[in-house]
This record gives sequence, structure tokens and C-alpha cells, in this order.
Amino acid sequence: MTPGTLKVEPSPADVYCSPTGRMKVTLEGGTLDEPATLTLSLNGTAVRSVNLNAGETTKQIDDLLPGAYSLALRTECGATAEAETAIAAKNVPSLLNQSLMFYVENFDFCSPKPVWNVRVDFQGYGITEADIHNALDGASYEVYSPDGKLVANGPIPADQLAERASKNQQLSFYIKVPPTDGSLSFVMRPSCGDPVLFRGSGFLMSKQNEPGSQRPKLERRSHDSNATRRT
Repeated sequence: MTPGTLKVEPSPADVYCSPTGRMKVTLEGGTLDEPATLTLSLNGTAVRSVNLNAGETTKQIDDLLPGAYSLALRTECGATAEAETAIAAKNVPSLLNQSLMFYVENFDFCSPKPVWNVRVDFQGYGITEADIHNALDGASYEVYSPDGKLVANGPIPADQLAERASKNQQLSFYIKVPPTDGSLSFVMRPSCGDPVLFRGSGFLMSKQNEPGSQRPKLERRSHDSNATRRT
């Protein structure tokens, strides 16, 4: 393979967690003199390998989930070319335009180890049952310590939230977080894992924390190649 670059033209999936995205990959400014393998990785995990014959410089890849991809083309002789891209989603649930609030309420001494009961509120109006199910069926959350250690995780109670939406009640649910010093991060993932629905940082906790409102800085992952930051 003579030096060149990978040009990637992604097309969005229909909805989140739908393997309907695709991309066209072209080796530009170079030639492929021997067979090669194109590897696609989603968030660092290889998910697809595609073979290219000598002389072949374009490949159409279908049935891809939304998310951030890295591509690596490697020939039998060891020459390489790399690129990055993202598969977006066309129909994004309106719920994903909302921000979150966190309320550290009290200790739960009934657990094997004491944990904080933290209420998570969606800040927004007009959220419907359909919005909840479209965005959060099968979704999960993760809470990370300042050093990146996973300290809590669990499922998002979509049915409970949908019921509250049907009654025009505040959309909220509870998570349990062990006593931890520092600024925690909150991540919400769809059933397929990617792309991230919400990523928040600045959720302050302390082992001697007094219950009260804590509002993180939230980053809502955009549904194209550029991220949009929310506060």
C-alpha cells in the first residue's frame, strides 16, 4: 500500500440502538497493492472486520449501530492507515434534550453498607410515556469516582418513569451511592450501551455530606459528529 488517507462518509441510523447506520470508506491518495483488513472499533472494542482485495480502495459497510468509531486498515505487509468517524441517529427522543438535577437526600442504613439515597430529576416539561420508552427502555446508569472507579450502577426504571409521565408527575428516580469524597460523574446509557445518553460531571459528594441539592455540569452527547455542552 502506498501512503494515503482513509476518507469516511457515514450515514445515520434510524434510531438509537438500531443497527441501520452505514459508512463508505475510501483510500484516497494511495493504492492497495496487496490484500488488507479494515477493522472498525466502537469505543475501543473491535466490532467488525472487512477484507479488501488488492486494488480495491472503496468499501461500503452496512448494519452499524450509532456511536463513535475508529477505523484501521492494515495490509498483509503491515502498512496501515487510520481514521475516526461517528454514526448518528436520525430520530432522537425529545427526552434527550433535557437536563438533570441531583438531590442527595439521606443515608440508607438498611443496606449492608451505608449508602446515600440520591434522587435524579429530569428538568423539563411535556415529556410523554412514549418519550420515556423510546429513550430509556433497557437503559442503565453508572456513577464514577474522581479517579474513574465505578462506584454505583443499575437499570433506569423506565416503567416507573413512564407511569409518572402519564400522571403529569415529576419525573424522578433514586440511585444509591456509597460515601465518596470528591466530584462524581454520572453516565446514562441506552440498552445497546452506546452512544451515551447523558454524561455529567461536577456531582459533588462527601463522606460527611449534608443532604441537599447538587447540580452537575451536564454534557449531552449530540447526535452528529459534534458534541453539545449543556449546563
